[in-house]
Amino acid sequence: MRRIVWGMSYLLTAVLALSLAAPTIVVVPGVPTISLGAAVAAVQEARNVYLGPDGEPLPFNNDEEIVDFLSTAEILERTRIDEGINRTWKLLMEKDGVRAHAIFREVDITEKNKRVGRIFFLFFRDSYIFDCAAYEMAVLLGMDNVPPAVLSTVNRTPGSVQL
Repeated sequence: MRRIVWGMSYLLTAVLALSLAAPTIVVVPGVPTISLGAAVAAVQEARNVYLGPDGEPLPFNNDEEIVDFLSTAEILERTRIDEGINRTWKLLMEKDGVRAHAIFREVDITEKNKRVGRIFFLFFRDSYIFDCAAYEMAVLLGMDNVPPAVLSTVNRTPGSVQL
């Protein structure tokens, strides 16, 4: 039995179609009809697109280029973000004419018997290293939904930088 899945984008339609066991045709209005295999290939080729301060897409082709940028770009501006509890800074970085905003986290807390909101922790730990660990784990698992993060030092303060 053949199924037809109608959707507004290849991504959403392909995700829905993947849940169907039968051969599937993917239909997106205004776009030529393709098979599920072609839709899945299109989704797999898609990459995350990050926008620069001007709202235009940044010219990075892969995560390695982003990691290189985060590791080597010059910090032009640094602004404290007062919301939240993890001491975050908004950075404006530049390298080779490319400007991007990034986040610098310096939090490194270890506490016993800590209450956060309505949740009580016997042992509470929050650290900037978790951003980098989450990114590295995602890479090992073949996931692309965790933004690249690198260890860095800003004004002699260790932390992580992430787009």
